[in-house]
Amino acid sequence: MLARLRASQIMVGDDPIDMVFSRIADFRAATSAYSDSLRITPYLGTRSYGIEVGESFIGMVRAFNVNEDTRARRAEWQQDWNNRLPDPESTPRNATPADTKEQTR
Repeated sequence: MLARLRASQIMVGDDPIDMVFSRIADFRAATSAYSDSLRITPYLGTRSYGIEVGESFIGMVRAFNVNEDTRARRAEWQQDWNNRLPDPESTPRNATPADTKEQTR
């Protein structure tokens, strides 16, 4: 599934999000208080992401910029992942015969 996701190349905006997890984890109290999931909405043309929890909580986080060395290192990591993951078009190892029929349609 990860290989297929990575091969889809569908992203909102031009770059991946660079964010420290603690910024998102700060909203954990809201998910507990409102017993609802965290919804993250990217806004094109900005590095800001809206945060919503249920109907009563709204917030915002901003992604941070990384330097060129970090971008280059992460690009290498991305290629390394692509090299280690199975071909996105391959049949999963745990596929049943019924699953295989679905893929050949």
